[in-house]
Amino acid sequence: MMVECIKKEFIDGVQKQCSCMEGDCKQFYRMSILNHTSCIKGGIRKSDILAEWLCGMTCDEQNELLLMGSHMNKYEKQTVAPIHKREDIVIRGTKREEENIAKRMMQLDNSIIDYQVPINRVNHSSEGKVDLVFKDNGLVIIGELKDWDSKETLLRAMIEIRTYQLKIEKNEFVKKRFKDCYGCENVKAAVLMFDGTQPCKDYCMMRDKMKNLYNLAKQWGIMFYEVKNKGDDKQIKDLQFEKRRLM
Repeated sequence: MMVECIKKEFIDGVQKQCSCMEGDCKQFYRMSILNHTSCIKGGIRKSDILAEWLCGMTCDEQNELLLMGSHMNKYEKQTVAPIHKREDIVIRGTKREEENIAKRMMQLDNSIIDYQVPINRVNHSSEGKVDLVFKDNGLVIIGELKDWDSKETLLRAMIEIRTYQLKIEKNEFVKKRFKDCYGCENVKAAVLMFDGTQPCKDYCMMRDKMKNLYNLAKQWGIMFYEVKNKGDDKQIKDLQFEKRRLM
């Protein structure tokens, strides 16, 4: 009973933060609480409590929460080509390691058809970017890439890519753009994570210690890929990798 009271108190605090964020037009996936790897009393991880809370919502309630603070364009110029071409990729020095890893992955893997794709194709949009767009067994998949030093939780990565998926599904202009560019309007969502990172550790605990997280992943149809660096160190130019679908 005490554990249930602590869980309720924790969720009440999260809901209060959500109410404050709504007024500031911030989006749910950016909440810092989603990256907490700690546990409450009883050894229950906060990520799993949040996943249980989300699983208990209706589809409409989930969508409203995930799309909170989103202001997608209603009109935009259409294009029928991916943003990036493989032959034009140049890897430059940047603090955004994930972007360079995504570039290198696209250079090496023909199944990857684009990277860093803005959901809302306008300058300075805060709607986010899809790290990778790739194909697997005929499916077009948008992927949230967590780099080889990622300390983010798997829950946060799942919520971010699910949010992007909803933004595509709920906006006819974006949906048409993805269909024209990538050949499919109903995109699947995935998390790609390097082995040994926090997201990968969370994945390994999903069916045992984080069953609510597993249930949420199944409910949303999230796919998971493990990425292994086959090189000797963490140099982008030397990156050789293999990606393997886990679920």
